[in-house]
Amino acid sequence: MLHILYDVDVIICAAPDLRVKKSFHDIRNNVTPIVKITDKELLEIHKKRLSRILDVAVLNDAEVVILGAFGCGAYQNKPEVVARAVKEVMAEYLHAFKTIEFAVYCPPQNDTNFKVFKRVLSGLEK
Repeated sequence: MLHILYDVDVIICAAPDLRVKKSFHDIRNNVTPIVKITDKELLEIHKKRLSRILDVAVLNDAEVVILGAFGCGAYQNKPEVVARAVKEVMAEYLHAFKTIEFAVYCPPQNDTNFKVFKRVLSGLEK
């Protein structure tokens, strides 16, 4: 068996964590905390973080970038907001890379993230 090694760069950036976290005070007083952020505010956060990720990739001469549904799983970010941020930011970077791929995870019983990204990003081409 032939083993081929590839050099890869990995850029890590945390997605906004919108999970509701209950403190001891919340539990004791039967309070449900609410994460307060508007879709507009969240969109701007995603655009800023994605721009930084892609700037780092460009500065390091990356040819291929693989992106995901940033925060649309456990961190409970709305796929519509994230996909819109991607579409708005990617327009500036389409020619910066040979290949741009999206690896959008969905559990077998719920393909919402994939459908939203496919719909929002349709027409986004070089």
